[in-house]
Amino acid sequence: LEAMMERVAPHEQRKLLNRVHDGIIQRMREESTRKCWTYVQKYEQCVNTTNFFTHKKCVPHKDALNDCVHEVNTEDNYQKYRVAFLRGELLKLHEERLGTRIEALKSSAPGVLPNFKIDYAPRYAETMMDLGQ
Repeated sequence: LEAMMERVAPHEQRKLLNRVHDGIIQRMREESTRKCWTYVQKYEQCVNTTNFFTHKKCVPHKDALNDCVHEVNTEDNYQKYRVAFLRGELLKLHEERLGTRIEALKSSAPGVLPNFKIDYAPRYAETMMDLGQ
């Protein structure tokens, strides 16, 4: 990654780092949604059963949801995802998830994606490196 960053212009480096940051934030949002889903459901149920003027009844549910999200979205968790990205683990995780989705689609509708290859991203990255970009 460092060798590639040396060849890239500074404004392109900022774009790349922002995309990495956005990807890490997206993974953290997904994780917090998974871990705090029960709090989301309780808050949603409270909001849907009260009217606009009695939303103060839902404040404890909102606070519990926010506490859960704050426990998940910590600096340590961000650094964990950042290190995983630098090691290439996030790409592998993405390929595994994409592969399972594609296999499910193939089984439900055979013949739709007959030539799909899961290793598209690494091959594309290698091609770009061969071109010097």
